[in-house]
Amino acid sequence: MIRIIAGSHKNRPIKTVPGDETRPTSSLVRKALFDIVRDIAGGRVLDLFSGTGAIALEALSRGAAAAVAIESAKPAVDTIRANAAALGLADRLTLVNADVLDALRRPDAPWSAQGRFALIYADPPYSFDRWDQLCDLAIRFLNLSGILAVEHGDDVAISASSSWTSPRDYRYGGSVISVMKPLLPI
Repeated sequence: MIRIIAGSHKNRPIKTVPGDETRPTSSLVRKALFDIVRDIAGGRVLDLFSGTGAIALEALSRGAAAAVAIESAKPAVDTIRANAAALGLADRLTLVNADVLDALRRPDAPWSAQGRFALIYADPPYSFDRWDQLCDLAIRFLNLSGILAVEHGDDVAISASSSWTSPRDYRYGGSVISVMKPLLPI
């Protein structure tokens, strides 16, 4: 079990997904992410490959207006739903059970109708290798001052297209968070 680390739900527990298919984002990495992002209050957050929902729920605890969690694995979706309900955050969390890249290919999807996102966080399995597609699709959902942060293993180098700033990497043990911002008006 992991815990919310800050905000209105600080120290509240979050259940993890049964089995070893899902790798929860560590407290160290979550703290570092929100130190990088700084103020998420009032913004919208898109949590891709959501797993336990820890990033979306942490953002809501810290004052995000709303969050969307996209996850393809049914056990993880059930865990996210249970975590949101236990924290009383289900009304501010939209949960999408779909393949992330398929969901991002639909810019008219109902979950995106409320506006663009201040933070898009992606934590795919470490075997994921479609970074270019992910970045190219994600930019359509990010507001101009927003941040795309992707967690990956330290053996992966993220290279962004000309639509993004060069990634800035933050290392935490074997995990890396690469942070990018859009360069062009979206």
